[in-house]
Amino acid sequence: MNQKHPKPLLPINETERLQVMRELEFLNDESNEFYLRKLKIVRRVFDVPIALIALTDAHFQRFKAVLGLDIESIERDLALCSFAQVPPYGPLVIPDTLQDLRSKESELVTGHLGVRFYAGVALVLDGQFAVGTLCIMDTRPRSLSADEQILLKDFALNLTQVLQAKLDAERNTVLQKQSARVGLELNAILQTAAIGIIRIDEDGFIEAANPKSLELFGYTEPELIGRNVSMLMPEPWRSAHDGYLMQFLATRDAKVIGIGRRVDGERKDGSRFPFNLAVSELRIDGASQFVGFVSDVSEQVEAEQALERERALLRSVIDSSSNPIAAVNAANEFILLNTSFAQLLGKPVEAVLGQKSELFLPPQAIKINRETNARVWASGSSISTRTPIEIAGRMRVFETNKSPLRDERGQQIGVVTIAQDVSKLDRITSDLMAIQQLRDMSERFGQSGSWAMDPLTDRVNISAGFARLLGLAPETTQADREIIYERVHPDDRAIIDAAFTQTLSEGQSIRFEYRVRDAHGDWRYLRARGNAELAENGQVTQFVGITQDVTEEVRAQEKMDAQQQLLSGLNKAVQSFLTTVAGDKNVWAQLLQELLAVTDAEFGFIGEVLYGIESTPCLKIHAITNLSWSAESDALFERVMAGDMMFCNPDNLIGEVMKSRAPVIVPELATDSRRGGFPPGHPLLSNYLGIPLFRGDELVGVLAVADRKAGVGHDLVEFLTPFTSSCAILIVSLRQQLERIKFEQALVESKQAADRANKAKSMFLSSMSHELRTPLNAILGFAQLMAASRREPLTEKQSGFVAHILKAGQHLLTLINDVLNLAKIEAGEMTLSPETLDLGVILRDALDMVADNAASTGITLFNEFNGEHGSPEPLLICADLTRSRQVLLNILTNAIKYNRPKGSDGPDNPDNLGGSVWVRRLPSYQNDAGTWMHGLAIEDTGMGIPVAQQHRLFRPFERLGQEAGTIEGTGIGLLITRQLIELMQGRIHFESEEGKGTTFFVWWPAVREDQNDTCGEQPDAKSANEPLASKHTSSAKITVLYVEDNPSNSALMQSIVDDREDIRLVLAADGEQGLELALIEHPDLILMDINLPGMSGQQAAAKLKQWVDTASIPIVALSADATAPMQQSVKQSGLFDRYLSKPLNVLQLTQLFDELIARRSGDDTAA
Repeated sequence: MNQKHPKPLLPINETERLQVMRELEFLNDESNEFYLRKLKIVRRVFDVPIALIALTDAHFQRFKAVLGLDIESIERDLALCSFAQVPPYGPLVIPDTLQDLRSKESELVTGHLGVRFYAGVALVLDGQFAVGTLCIMDTRPRSLSADEQILLKDFALNLTQVLQAKLDAERNTVLQKQSARVGLELNAILQTAAIGIIRIDEDGFIEAANPKSLELFGYTEPELIGRNVSMLMPEPWRSAHDGYLMQFLATRDAKVIGIGRRVDGERKDGSRFPFNLAVSELRIDGASQFVGFVSDVSEQVEAEQALERERALLRSVIDSSSNPIAAVNAANEFILLNTSFAQLLGKPVEAVLGQKSELFLPPQAIKINRETNARVWASGSSISTRTPIEIAGRMRVFETNKSPLRDERGQQIGVVTIAQDVSKLDRITSDLMAIQQLRDMSERFGQSGSWAMDPLTDRVNISAGFARLLGLAPETTQADREIIYERVHPDDRAIIDAAFTQTLSEGQSIRFEYRVRDAHGDWRYLRARGNAELAENGQVTQFVGITQDVTEEVRAQEKMDAQQQLLSGLNKAVQSFLTTVAGDKNVWAQLLQELLAVTDAEFGFIGEVLYGIESTPCLKIHAITNLSWSAESDALFERVMAGDMMFCNPDNLIGEVMKSRAPVIVPELATDSRRGGFPPGHPLLSNYLGIPLFRGDELVGVLAVADRKAGVGHDLVEFLTPFTSSCAILIVSLRQQLERIKFEQALVESKQAADRANKAKSMFLSSMSHELRTPLNAILGFAQLMAASRREPLTEKQSGFVAHILKAGQHLLTLINDVLNLAKIEAGEMTLSPETLDLGVILRDALDMVADNAASTGITLFNEFNGEHGSPEPLLICADLTRSRQVLLNILTNAIKYNRPKGSDGPDNPDNLGGSVWVRRLPSYQNDAGTWMHGLAIEDTGMGIPVAQQHRLFRPFERLGQEAGTIEGTGIGLLITRQLIELMQGRIHFESEEGKGTTFFVWWPAVREDQNDTCGEQPDAKSANEPLASKHTSSAKITVLYVEDNPSNSALMQSIVDDREDIRLVLAADGEQGLELALIEHPDLILMDINLPGMSGQQAAAKLKQWVDTASIPIVALSADATAPMQQSVKQSGLFDRYLSKPLNVLQLTQLFDELIARRSGDDTAA
């Protein structure tokens, strides 16, 4: 490993050593023969080829005498002798220079001389200064014995003694010259000194005085010599002088001698002047003499007094400063401080002066003060710092300036500190910075900027925000008006000029909008608002204002205008769609026209996607731009618009939209491979945009635009979203309308077929009634003749046969009459003659008519209609007399027929008593339509009707299991009864309990004479002449459609509704029938069973919500599946207003009805 050549160390007394070198003056000594003789002896004694005396200055070793070398000097750091000049100054011996790090790289060793051996001894003067070296060298390695080293050291000592003698001689010579020069100089000083010098003896008598002292005191030399020096002193110093001098000589207690002080002197003329007196004692030949030095300080005193006045003024100025000011000396002691600084420390000025600053400064300020003072002392220049310091529990910030304090000679004697409490300024600055940051932030977020323009120079001061708006560097604070105009749209510059001109002439505020080009080359919209600031003379001094980037607002307004235009067009098209026949081509043409207008495109189409046999999508065009270029193109256009031509190719632009189910955007149609498929002669198109139309996930159509001037892209797709959604809805609506039209046509055809069948039935019944009545008349006639014949009376047996014939014939006649009545009612041919009737009278007539029948079967009739003692006031109703009597007869007949006849046996009749029929008046009430109703109740004690069969009571030909019994009947009497009472605007319902009997409640419209009620108007056509299947119930009721395939559930619902007078129930056994009845009845509520056979409840509800006539009808879902998934499915479908589970909660269902009735009542009241 190579080691670096070490450098010799410098002596620690290098500076003093070099001074001794200069005293020797060897470098200029030409006589060196003495030293050469010494070297010859040395070389001979040590048998070496090289010997030399080297003297070392600051940078070189110069050879004073040399033998064996042809050089005169060598660099000090490379010389071997430099290592010998390091204490303890013993002989330095290097046997082999190539093996020693100190010598192996020396030029003496590596050069042509090839020195291999070295030995040297330092030449040390004054016992401490190594000024040179005596050394020997050889070109071969060798050693040096101890004796030889001593001998070499002796040679060096001899040379040292010679050099020391020469140095001492030189020093003596210098001293002698200096002494002579001092004597001459001293005499010159005494004669020319600017101060007075007086020598006195130990008794105080003047021995000598220089000219200046004579001048100061105004005496001549003879007048002073030999006189007592006290003559120069005023009292009281004159009297005390001799005693002081004697005391000093006796006690050596000096008060002036050796110390000096300021005293006053007295001139010959008696005037006084201040002077500084310094007295020194001289001992000459054992006697004491005193020399006094007198300096006139009159001017100094005056200067001091002036200075004191200036200091007082300065202190007044300093104390008047609110900034703390202080000065410290080198010991860090206060030599000056003002009142503010003392107040800051909480001490009086006198208590602080002369004390160290560390005793008063706050702890955190001590270190900072010490470090900053040290920096001022070190640099000699001023420094400024900002330091937070806690004083009296409050953090304050001081801005401190520290400067050197210098005396009259410019010497630094201290540090002056001037502090300023900038806490408030910092807070203000911080607030200003916060305001500036807030302004910058508000300008950045608000995309705005402020400006101020000089109207004379057109120089504009601008904020960073305004610079950003103009695309200038944010640090730009000023710009000429022309620089700004370079960025303004050429068309808008005149607008700006006009705005400023108008403000100058009319004093109005500045308001204008203009465009500037941003860094991307796009135009942005700016809005400027400002005012003119006026001088007292009314002249405009500057325009100030703010400018905001309103590009997004302008573009949003443009987009909103376009959207408004789009929505307006959509509204017109939708209105046309709603008011025209489905599929009207004019609607689609209008839609296309609006599409082209809002997109500014030349070409476009709107089409509906249909699917072929293999589910291949094809497009049927509803509207397309007619780019007519030939007769063939016109014919092609007519084919497309007629629907004779479908577009099914998946590889062209239309097919790509249907295939990808995504927008197809072609900015450059000329380079697109899908541009084919156009007929010959079709104009070239520059761009194309095709958009799929969806209803949910179903692709229902495609629209497209082409040759749009502004190009096509995703932004246009997004902009057209309302339009495409509306088109999709219209296409779906078109399909629904067509489907509804088809359904309604089928419904009409079905109704027409039913009407034809009903008419045929009626004709058949009429014909059959005629054909049956004729033979029946003969049968009954001859039977009556046979029974009444007196000539040939019948035997008892024959009378029995004839009675059977009469009974059967009468039954058949009743059956025929009931069937005919039912046919008339259903055919709308039943006419009524309403009049004011007394219900009690009609009831009495009916009871009389059935009395015999009741008596024959043991049934007791109880008429409590008029109370226990009867009621004199009639109960007037508006009704048809014949039909009302028929209603009562039918109910009374059934009450008797299905009662317990006398003699019947059973657990319910242990005494074999006959049954009874009770008739009671019901309280009058006012129905939902506001009509007052009178009614009665007919109660029997018969067998009652099972709950499971009650819903079948009013069905035609329904006898509830009595078909096989002995009681005759047709099963249509009650149906006729209900239809008759409803034709008279009345209502009927019943209650029955199996084994206990049945009660029927019957109501007619009341006629109240005190209220001027009228009667006699023929019921309206809808109530009297229309078939029951196609009419609505009275507004007093709500109609509830119950779609249910389970008869038991239907019976239960009927039982629930029968207890209410305000609900009319319509039953449907499946979804298809439910749709039909919903269109016919238009119910107020639909109860829909979810699990219907065929069409499900959800499918039926979806159809109802699609149709305009039924969409608003609330639908309640019913299901025996009460699981959470089913309820969630119903809720997510959005088709149902509520969900009820089976078995039904009657109270819950009743509340539902009450809510509906209350809502309807509120609507009627509002109307």
